[in-house]
Amino acid sequence: MSKTFKKMISQEQFQDWLAHMDDALEEFLARLPAEVRERLDGSPESLGALEAWLLERYPTIPAILEDEEHPHLDGAARYVGEVFRKALGGHWRLRLNDPKYAFHGLPELWFLKEKDTPDAPHTLVTASLDRRTGKYLSLVFNGAKECIERNRPRH
Repeated sequence: MSKTFKKMISQEQFQDWLAHMDDALEEFLARLPAEVRERLDGSPESLGALEAWLLERYPTIPAILEDEEHPHLDGAARYVGEVFRKALGGHWRLRLNDPKYAFHGLPELWFLKEKDTPDAPHTLVTASLDRRTGKYLSLVFNGAKECIERNRPRH
């Protein structure tokens, strides 16, 4: 019983995680019920369908942190992250230099070179279970989009 995130301990481990992104997403989607899978098209609008499934399956954050649920947590985080990355132009990174950093050892996305704007999809997934609104992922996506549009240099 884990009850915490499985953090990465090296950039090599992170690069391996990234290299297996497509296969891991395919495996995650294959494990989902067909009616959920059909609604996950990689669009920002599909975040609501994923969140609805998460809320139905997991009554609490500790429930998704169980060791046997790690593939679902990681798959959902990958899905959320890739939706954000593709729609907002972000990049994956892993920060290991400061153990006190909130997202230390967790894959995160950043969007602006000019302003550090990280989002860690694993924490977004668990926060959606804590908030239980069914709209949390979409709200965070829209907030990130507004921030990026406001701060991205115009060429």
